Amino acid sequence: MKATQPEYSGTLYSFSCYRASEYVILLGIAQELQHCNPDLFLQLQALWTKRTIKSGQFHDVFLREQGSMGVPLPPYYFVPGDRTWFRNPDEASADASGFEGSWVIYLGAGQFSNFWKHTEPYTLVDKCLEIYHWRDGLYRDALGDERIDEPKVAQLVERTMGDPTEMARILKLMQRYREPRGVYTDAGGCIDTTREFARWVCPGTADLVLPSA
Repeated sequence: MKATQPEYSGTLYSFSCYRASEYVILLGIAQELQHCNPDLFLQLQALWTKRTIKSGQFHDVFLREQGSMGVPLPPYYFVPGDRTWFRNPDEASADASGFEGSWVIYLGAGQFSNFWKHTEPYTLVDKCLEIYHWRDGLYRDALGDERIDEPKVAQLVERTMGDPTEMARILKLMQRYREPRGVYTDAGGCIDTTREFARWVCPGTADLVLPSA
């Protein structure tokens, strides 16, 4: 809770949206296990005192995935609790650390998580416009590292929302399926072809199998 909810820790966290999505999913699974499967919860708690599970192993242990690049899910198909990735289709700004794309969790009612401003969730339009304008916020800092000017991006998003013609152009570009990793084209596209969601945890049907410590 301290990692995902600043009101408990008193400070904002600074890890990536990918890691934030793991923590949020893990917290949800742990809280559900406390309620419905306390034995598995105690196993999870004991494991975490010795080592963490993250990245590829986190995906394999805690998540199911539907869809693929070859057989994609419908582009606007989201179920509450799904984790999905919006890819930055602009090669130059995607080289800025942390701006390769955006991992979010679908909250329902057309809203996606905003890990750093949890009271201001994104809509699909918000997310598409923000990622598109990352290219316009790209700059190099004093050390020569690529950065994104986020206040500038926010201003450009607001301006675009006031221009229906430009907004329609950008959304048509962005609301396509993403290209494979490492591939960038003028056609754009930020919508992922898959969705990830938590494994079953109730006794009798649970398919969450924890690795050894």
